[in-house]
Amino acid sequence: YSKEEATQIVQYTRAITCSAITGKRLEAQLPPELATEPAYGAFVTLKRGSQLRACCGLWDSPDKNTLSTALSSSALSASTRDH
Repeated sequence: YSKEEATQIVQYTRAITCSAITGKRLEAQLPPELATEPAYGAFVTLKRGSQLRACCGLWDSPDKNTLSTALSSSALSASTRDH
């Protein structure tokens, strides 16, 4: 991914995490060309300072997941299910 695309991916993932924690509606979206990109998986790591707080991911066949789906699943799991 380009530097701009990587920034968009991180911002989107942060928005999902914040939405899951606060209960506020998710407003952010990935551009369609990124959102529909096939993905083998994604891992989301949450830290407080340098301390690991959570790490969850999804690993599967790219014909089953888009980048948007993989990021959403991983971010939701890391922010709500990994304690």
